[in-house]
Amino acid sequence: MNVPVRRVKARATTTIELSRSRYDVRLPEGFVQLFYGDGRPIRLANEYMYGRTIALLRARKPWAKTQSALADDLAQATIFLHLLGLKWDDISRTVVEQYSVALTAGYSVWTQKKRSPSTIHRRMTTLVDACRFGFEKGYISSDIVGSSPRPVSTFLRGSRTPDNISHDELEVVLPRRLAPDARVNPILHLRAILDALGSESPAPGAPRRDRLAAETTLFTGLRVDETAGLTVYQILHLAEKMERNANWRELRLELDASRTKGGVGGSVLIPCFHINALVNYIDGERTEIVNYARDIQGRAYIETPSLFLNGIGCNHRDIGKPCRPETFSRAFTRAVLACNLTRREERLVLNPDGSIVRDAAGTILTEWVDCAAHDFHDLRHTFAVTQYIVRKANGERDPLKSVQTLLRHKLSQTTIDIYLRWLSVYERDFSAELSRHYRKLDGWAEGKR
Repeated sequence: MNVPVRRVKARATTTIELSRSRYDVRLPEGFVQLFYGDGRPIRLANEYMYGRTIALLRARKPWAKTQSALADDLAQATIFLHLLGLKWDDISRTVVEQYSVALTAGYSVWTQKKRSPSTIHRRMTTLVDACRFGFEKGYISSDIVGSSPRPVSTFLRGSRTPDNISHDELEVVLPRRLAPDARVNPILHLRAILDALGSESPAPGAPRRDRLAAETTLFTGLRVDETAGLTVYQILHLAEKMERNANWRELRLELDASRTKGGVGGSVLIPCFHINALVNYIDGERTEIVNYARDIQGRAYIETPSLFLNGIGCNHRDIGKPCRPETFSRAFTRAVLACNLTRREERLVLNPDGSIVRDAAGTILTEWVDCAAHDFHDLRHTFAVTQYIVRKANGERDPLKSVQTLLRHKLSQTTIDIYLRWLSVYERDFSAELSRHYRKLDGWAEGKR
């Protein structure tokens, strides 16, 4: 099978040859290198990714996810070049423009739907930045980017266009990103979804882990990977500070910078009644998981400090290991679908082997399917909108500033862009629904936990 590009993770002793350098340098372990199908390294891509990775390491920021995403973007571009019979040495402005058209018009075989504008922009930004780097290092003979301060945007209004694409069509090659507020999708049917995730109160044989993870994000605004990264020690440390009959009091939870977005630390507020719920999970369900893992794995099992663990229903190898963020995301999606909360999306029709189905004329076939109306990240949006409404109702002068602090946005404009316009349109309807919802939740902090 002719594979146009291969990904290989570096070992601790793997080195890379850099241009204009007499010595090879050692790669960080886990660094994803790219090779052509015949085994030759794609030097432009690898050196570009190495430079980006070293910059992150020097800034003491996490690098693995960023580098993996860069490798995916450049691998996709390499596959496109392969389909045109080209290598990176042959890339030109016309090829980059054609690639942007293909990204916009095509479907992802992984998600079975059209790529999102943010994905298209990210992949184009990576390609354009790599081409600029390649020209500076001598890997590419022509400067396809130029001195534009916004190089990706130049491909919307470039003077050269592919032969089969009109200038008007090129204007929409890179669609505008979704307006930030268009991504805000707070959840109104919280009770039903949470009940589908697990029992409200501890009960024998009724796992509550997925529900507690969702509630943790709902009450704190943590991202899913931040929730998955919490440790037992963080929760027990807070439990020692709790006072009696102070369920609605909030304590500050300090976050590990290595587990936050962008490697920036910070803190969130977590209500005491939820700390109690997490302590009950630690003493009950989590302890049962650890004991079961020790029974089946013996001395090979080493207990992890992670708060949320894979449950008894997993295969024996994974029981007692830390939960991955994807575990919570999948569980949440299943719960939303179980509540019949769906939206219609156009998806690819695939054969059993995963290949794309086409009709006799060669047209790709699609179908409309029911998908979950919410994802796990919508809990963070729900937290933000709820905080704004509650703080505004309590007379706070600048509730958006408080929301910015709680969400740990670096810039206030980020918070304003995402939420202000949405709130101006939907605040009244959501406030009414929120009031009804809180009346149903009165028992949460009054002894039910």
